[in-house]
Amino acid sequence: MKLELSNKMLTFALIGLVIAIVLALIINRYRSKSKFEWPVPNPQTDDTQLTNDLQGYQDTYNLAMIGVNAMPAGDAKTAEMMRAETTLSTAINNRVGRYVSDKCPEVSSGTIPTDATKVPFWNAYQSDLAKVQQAYYAVVGAATATSAPPSEQVLAARKADISGATRKYIASVCPNFYKTTTTDPTADYKTWAYVEAGTAPTNGLLKTDVSAANVTTWAGYAAKTKSTTSSVTVLPGAADVGPVAVPDTTGFVVGDKVQFTYQVVNKDTGATTTSAPVMGTIKNIDAGITITPDTAVPATGYIIPSGTVIAKAMVAASTTWNTLDATGVPNWKKARDYGPGSYPKPAWGTV
Repeated sequence: MKLELSNKMLTFALIGLVIAIVLALIINRYRSKSKFEWPVPNPQTDDTQLTNDLQGYQDTYNLAMIGVNAMPAGDAKTAEMMRAETTLSTAINNRVGRYVSDKCPEVSSGTIPTDATKVPFWNAYQSDLAKVQQAYYAVVGAATATSAPPSEQVLAARKADISGATRKYIASVCPNFYKTTTTDPTADYKTWAYVEAGTAPTNGLLKTDVSAANVTTWAGYAAKTKSTTSSVTVLPGAADVGPVAVPDTTGFVVGDKVQFTYQVVNKDTGATTTSAPVMGTIKNIDAGITITPDTAVPATGYIIPSGTVIAKAMVAASTTWNTLDATGVPNWKKARDYGPGSYPKPAWGTV
């Protein structure tokens, strides 16, 4: 199953990807509290310069492909085509990263805003972080490396549960950050609320749902993840993919089953095809992660863009972590966005 994306839709997708990376860096400043890791809805691309720059990158790519098409068939032609695709992907990622930073400096800094009118939002965010911490006191305190659930799963669940508070802060401090040309979830994100007990919030966290049993259930849908730090080209017929560079390989070992996506750029039209999530097995861990994909590499080859997420099951025996819903979203992505105490509850995939 594949999705055809127009250049405009590709732009939105890449913006969402960069947002995920930026947010992860921000929340890493609160290591004892959480780390936001799953891409949120994409912002509105209303910057004319951004549009012009992205079109310029596409034009450069198209010109490069004219030269490539004039080459005789063979490995050299394929290598040049893949090099052009990687250059296009890297240029777009870097430019969109600057756009996100310019659009909401508070997101990039991860510190108290310099604008006094936004300080109350920061203070509210610190309060929300403390509430989520408080909700996890009992579960975290009882967890060890070998308990059920183990501390690794408990801390991962807490990271997921704090995502809602993070979305609330960003939606408040940068009201247009999540707005797209078709949707605007800003108002909903701002309603995130913490509830001690009783009726669950429409959007928020219910403390009584933060329990060892619920963490265990959630972990069955969750995954450990690594985001690639550079683009990788995969030539046609390749038996293995990589090595793909990641910040570190902690928690990943040879033999692990992993899930990832890739992109193929049409050499004639520039249209980008993003694969549905595909599975593979880690063959080697050295300078990065080398994967033997379960799905044969297409005749055109493909690229794994910088920022691509490589995921493995949080619970080794789980058979549901990589299951897709009807729209092709795997369960682990939903688990990253909503922990066991979060509302609304995810509709877990069964496909």
